Amino acid sequence: MGKPAQELLKAKKYDVLISMLTDRFGTDGTAAIWLDAERRLEGFLKTTAKLSSGEQLHAEGTIYPACAIYLAIAERCGRDEAFQIMETFMRTVALEAGAKLQKIVKPRFMRRIFMKGFGVVGSKMFGETAGFEQKLYENKSTHLRMDILACPYLRHCIAADARELAPLFCANDEYAYGNLPGIEFKRAGTLARGNDRCDFELTLKG
Repeated sequence: MGKPAQELLKAKKYDVLISMLTDRFGTDGTAAIWLDAERRLEGFLKTTAKLSSGEQLHAEGTIYPACAIYLAIAERCGRDEAFQIMETFMRTVALEAGAKLQKIVKPRFMRRIFMKGFGVVGSKMFGETAGFEQKLYENKSTHLRMDILACPYLRHCIAADARELAPLFCANDEYAYGNLPGIEFKRAGTLARGNDRCDFELTLKG
């Protein structure tokens, strides 16, 4: 991606978090947190140059910004409260994404289109070129099933000393895909939660 930390932290999704932080720490406190997060993120970005472009998309666009913000918050209130803040923020954003997907697939004809599109995009976004180790069992317009055996989200959270943040990224999938009309999402476990794989299954039901 190659974007500077300051630009990455201007993503619109962080408006929700900035509002939460302002309520808790005030305007000046939030500004200080954001400057600290920017500094931390600049450091993380120095480690991503050798990653594939697909893995950079995840690491620079999602993983390391969240880790940098989390650690900056934790510096002021401890990891327990920082985790709760990040959990609330990430859940809010993922539920909003899920609500948008629900509207898209509400018409029956859109569900098969969504499944086809997800099969194409998912196999790339969560494939080897993006830093994942993936085992694909089935990829059809009615059924998609794959396992993730190695995950850059867990790997980079560990590298950032924010291992505990990794399961929140797993929960994002559940919030986003767990309530789609006519499409069933199943998951038994994830690497970040201590399982031996992240199983991922979408089935067209209607």
